[in-house]
Amino acid sequence: MKIIIWRIIVYGLDPDEVGSDQLIPDIIRQNQLEKFSSDIKFITTFEYRKSCNIVIECKSEAFKIIIEKGYLWVSW
Repeated sequence: MKIIIWRIIVYGLDPDEVGSDQLIPDIIRQNQLEKFSSDIKFITTFEYRKSCNIVIECKSEAFKIIIEKGYLWVSW
């Protein structure tokens, strides 16, 4: 199940230039996702396709936040 909950404001994303350590805090800040920040455990490696996919695992493991094609999804 995937539900769109936010539009991610990230354009021209280049994984070679923007590391996950820098990228994720920026996404959290730009999209008012501070409430998720304490649950973030790790970020998977980038998938090189047409768009850059980032998966954020949460400590509760109740759901994953998936940033895909400029949208933020929550999947259970």
